[in-house]
Amino acid sequence: MAAPEKAEGQLVICGWMPSGTFPAEDCEVVADFDLGYGTVVRQNCFYVDGHFTFRVNSGDVGARIDMEAVRWMRLPPVE
Repeated sequence: MAAPEKAEGQLVICGWMPSGTFPAEDCEVVADFDLGYGTVVRQNCFYVDGHFTFRVNSGDVGARIDMEAVRWMRLPPVE
C-alpha cells in the first residue's frame, strides 16, 4: 500500500511525550492530566506561554490548567 501523498512540509510526526518535557513553542495539544487517586483525564487544550490552557468551544485559549500533565501530544495545525 502506498503512502498518501502530502505536500512538502505538511507531514507531522508526533508521539506521546512524558511529563517534564514541554512543547518548544505555543501549539494545540492533547494532554493527560493526573487528578489524583489514580484518575487521569484526557483534554484537548493549548500550550501557551509555558502553561497548558483549556480550549474553549470557539477555539480560543481559556483558563490555565494547574494540574500535572502526565503525557502530551502536539496536534498538527489545521489548515
